[in-house]
Amino acid sequence: MRQIKPATLLTGFGSSKKLFVLMLVVVVTITVDSQIGYIADFIPEQLSSGGGIALLIIIAAIFVITQYLILAHVKQLNKEIKGRASHLLLLQTGVTISQYLLAAVIALVILQILFTQEYSILTLFITYAICYGLWIVTLALLARAFFSWYRFSNKDVMVLRLTLSMIAHVVNGISGLVTYSYVLGQQKPVISTFDVAYFPTFSIALIGGQVEIINNIAATAAYVLTWIGTVKLLYLYIKKLGEYLVRGVDGKAFFPSNFAKAQ
Repeated sequence: MRQIKPATLLTGFGSSKKLFVLMLVVVVTITVDSQIGYIADFIPEQLSSGGGIALLIIIAAIFVITQYLILAHVKQLNKEIKGRASHLLLLQTGVTISQYLLAAVIALVILQILFTQEYSILTLFITYAICYGLWIVTLALLARAFFSWYRFSNKDVMVLRLTLSMIAHVVNGISGLVTYSYVLGQQKPVISTFDVAYFPTFSIALIGGQVEIINNIAATAAYVLTWIGTVKLLYLYIKKLGEYLVRGVDGKAFFPSNFAKAQ
């Protein structure tokens, strides 16, 4: 039996079409998983059944396989780029290690559920720490890059918006990590497959309530600033596309109604 080498796998997923299919599978899987999470407390018996555990294993397998293929694709692209910055190499290494750690944690949780019908809350702490840590570091580097771009771009307002949006995302990540760590701290150390999650209520007077307010404000600011920056960034291209549709290729009057004739 011929062994498939990673290089062959990378070449197979080098095209943009296959990468699009891969990302589509990831988006659909995450969407299904998130929707199940919303109703998990109402169907504990179904999730702890054989079919529920099988679905968990399938979702986990899709995550592990797709994250390996995406990392392989990114590494292949980076090999073709010369003169990469040292911090990008460190970030790539950090992302790779983080993804393999997440895959190991997922495998550990599945084994715990299969053999003991329960799992340790510590695995969720580790998962949140890895995910939010990667989020915070990556967006902090982006904020730094945008700020450097802002200083050398004659104080461009658009770049400033993107810089502020990255900073808001970093604040959102830090406050989110603190909030979810507090929530996990209120749970039992070992969770049975039949347990229902407990979500504590925050008071504004408590530190948890204040952090949650900061988290909501930062999330809203990041969302608004990102969309404003994206719209402004694409506005010039949209405007040029509109001028092209009106003017036409040869400079004559051109409208969508006679688009077929111009082809």
